[in-house]
Amino acid sequence: MQAPRYALYSGYCIPSDYFIDLAEALNPGYIQYAPSPIPPKPWFGNYIIFYRAWRRHLSEEDRDKAPLVKEIRSEDAGLDAGEEKDTKVFFPVRFVDVASDVSAQMQDPALCKENETDRIKRDQFLDLIERTRKTTFTIDESRLHFECIKETSPFYYV
Repeated sequence: MQAPRYALYSGYCIPSDYFIDLAEALNPGYIQYAPSPIPPKPWFGNYIIFYRAWRRHLSEEDRDKAPLVKEIRSEDAGLDAGEEKDTKVFFPVRFVDVASDVSAQMQDPALCKENETDRIKRDQFLDLIERTRKTTFTIDESRLHFECIKETSPFYYV
């Protein structure tokens, strides 16, 4: 039997410009050494790659507190490096496989509304950033927004 194709992911989004500040705070200067297709501005994907590398190098206990990351482009955003203003970065904290009627399930408060467990995971992540940052970067919680998105299930294989 094949796993469901889609899942609803719940988590926190931040604007791309704020994510760049976060990535720079975790290891200042790293991005200047990363290859960029459009110098002198670093490619936005380098920041995503750096975050994933930072996460992999955490202790197992801390890695559980650092969610995976996904870049989400608006429908209007192009692929040019100058258009990340319409991009946001999503940190999923939970997911549930869904049936074909995704729109109805996205209205389900149990699936797509922030709950206490989500806030605990968010706070653990923010504490981890605070502990591991290397600059005076401070987290602005008003820039974090809870969202629910539909994506391919991590257990779905074609």
